Order: sequence, then structure tokens, then C-alpha cells
Amino acid sequence: MKCVPQGSILGPVMFNIFINDIFYFVNNFDVYKYADDNTLSCSGTSITTVKQNLETDSINLVKWFDDNKMKANPDKFQAISIGKKHTKHV
Repeated sequence: MKCVPQGSILGPVMFNIFINDIFYFVNNFDVYKYADDNTLSCSGTSITTVKQNLETDSINLVKWFDDNKMKANPDKFQAISIGKKHTKHV
């Protein structure tokens, strides 16, 4: 942001106001923000569905960043899957 002194309280406030509408572009996930980091989370019964939803919302978010003259860094994108391993007992 231009014209906002680095380290001032005004910078983070203005950033949060600027990025506030990001929640309208994510349909399948919850968005958690901390400073300038964003985290998506969701749950589901099928890893395939969760993966498809993640891909769709990630594309929407990258487009949102582009439309708002911001840069997303795909090198920092990560995913983690937590669940039970299903095995058949003989």
C-alpha cells in the first residue's frame, strides 16, 4: 500500500478492509485470515469431492487476486488431508 507508513496500525486495517470481500468468492470452504495469510478449510465424505471443490475455489481466489492487482504465490500453496484409512478386514 502506498502512503501508509510501514509498521503503523493503519496498514493492517486498510489491508483487512481491502481484502474483506474475498469471502464472497469462496463457495465450498471456510476462509481464515491471519495478517496477509489466507487458509481454506473444509470437510467432506469423499476426497474426490473435496479435491474438486478445493481446485474450483483456488481458481476463483487466484482470479480474485489478479482482478485486485495482487499476486498469489502458488509456490506457497499447500494441502493436507486428514482422515481415516478404510481397509477391509478378511
